[in-house]
Amino acid sequence: MQTLTFDSDDMGRTEEFLSRAYARMRIGNGSTGAGRARIERNAIESVSVDELDLDFDMSYSVTPLGRICLCLMHEGTIEDHTVHGVRDSFGPGDVVYFAPPELPYEGRVCGARYNITMLDPALLSQVAAGATGGGAVRLTGHRPHSREAADRLRQTIVHLRDHVLAVPAVADQPLVASTAAQHLAASSWPPSRTRR
Repeated sequence: MQTLTFDSDDMGRTEEFLSRAYARMRIGNGSTGAGRARIERNAIESVSVDELDLDFDMSYSVTPLGRICLCLMHEGTIEDHTVHGVRDSFGPGDVVYFAPPELPYEGRVCGARYNITMLDPALLSQVAAGATGGGAVRLTGHRPHSREAADRLRQTIVHLRDHVLAVPAVADQPLVASTAAQHLAASSWPPSRTRR
């Protein structure tokens, strides 16, 4: 298991860290004065779970991540999140798919605490192939197709964060880590929201 912690009130250091931890990005602080960014990451081979706490407003413009990126909002909002011409805003309790791995995105974080869970797209295709016998799969919507699907995905992310990755002795067991990662991929892949 890999862990990473970041805590700073310097916007330059925050931009540099976010660019290393995710993808090249430019950020801007829309708040007066300095703000503090706190980020904790726990990761296994194909999945990472990050808890972010930004006590300031920040605009972002991100190059493609190359990974499936799920966002679970705890507090605050993410506004004007835009991917390929589709714009939306997210608030507490929302769980969303940020962007396809190959597309850039932009928006604004408004004093928010949220979770970013990333997984390898190959893992999604592997799980989907086992269910359908098909090849690569792509998520086509940025929100779960039903409240029940959103609840399942939220519960899976929380379980992975609190009961697998938070316990190194559990996360370091290959079978447990692999099963948890596959469960996450299956929870993020409702067949009615994908295409080949």
